[in-house]
Amino acid sequence: MTECQRSPKRGSSIQETVTHMSSGFLLFTIALVLAAGTPTGHAQQSGPISAPPDKEVRRIPAASTPPAPPIPVSDIIRQFTAREDEFSREHLRYGFHRTVRLQEFPADGSQGGELNLDEEIYLGANGRRYEKVTKEAGTELKNSQLTFQDLKELARIAFFPLTSEEAARYNITYVGSQPLDELQTYVLRVQPKHLERRTRQLEGLIYVDDHDMAIVKIYGRWVTEVDNPDGALPFSLFDVQREPVDGKYWFPDYARSEDVVAVKEGQTRLRLTIHMTGFKAGATGPVPAPTKPTGNEAPPSTPTPLN
Repeated sequence: MTECQRSPKRGSSIQETVTHMSSGFLLFTIALVLAAGTPTGHAQQSGPISAPPDKEVRRIPAASTPPAPPIPVSDIIRQFTAREDEFSREHLRYGFHRTVRLQEFPADGSQGGELNLDEEIYLGANGRRYEKVTKEAGTELKNSQLTFQDLKELARIAFFPLTSEEAARYNITYVGSQPLDELQTYVLRVQPKHLERRTRQLEGLIYVDDHDMAIVKIYGRWVTEVDNPDGALPFSLFDVQREPVDGKYWFPDYARSEDVVAVKEGQTRLRLTIHMTGFKAGATGPVPAPTKPTGNEAPPSTPTPLN
């Protein structure tokens, strides 16, 4: 097995993430979880989610300084940002299949609604990349107004947030090391130096494989200067995992997030899962004919340009 063929475990829960963390960044992660109201649970879990326990104030020991890594932190940052530069360029050459699933879990334990969206991402002969909806299915949502168009927007989260250009906008701190299934990773905390009103930035943790020096997992939230801006969609805290593609590129293939909406009976929990499969370099498809704008949402069969 080559180094890039190793992969982190799919669907590791938030609780598992917290369990393996060193005390140097435990407090930070707990703060993220509480801020987003995200429950623990396996990615494949189904059925009603139990109510969260009552909040209890506990004293957490002061964070200790983690042992220094075997190579300078500046070298870790330089190497993984260089890999991000490469991956972000190469990712644009690939087509793939994307599935998006939204599940509702009402507070009363009843069966909630569910939306399922299938899309093909492909390259046109003009060099542009397009997404085409191939299937929309599900049952009516009970307590959420989210639509299939919202799912498309949620699926476009920033998968390559720390290229060398982007990294200059962040404070990046080494907080320890952690095994991730077959991998051993360096864990770094990333925080925006300055929040921006219109651009979402990552605040959270990244996991860098100590052999490939590539980011293999991202756990955090995308933030702006304005908290909960008008019209903002739910799901800010994401667990994004990557798999090696063609033996050399670590591309995101799985993302998961949870949130809640307030209703009269309590809180309805929402779960969003995104899967990317079937990566193929140079996967091409037809360039759609130009259409006149109508002011209405494009039908599912109309490919939408991505770049």
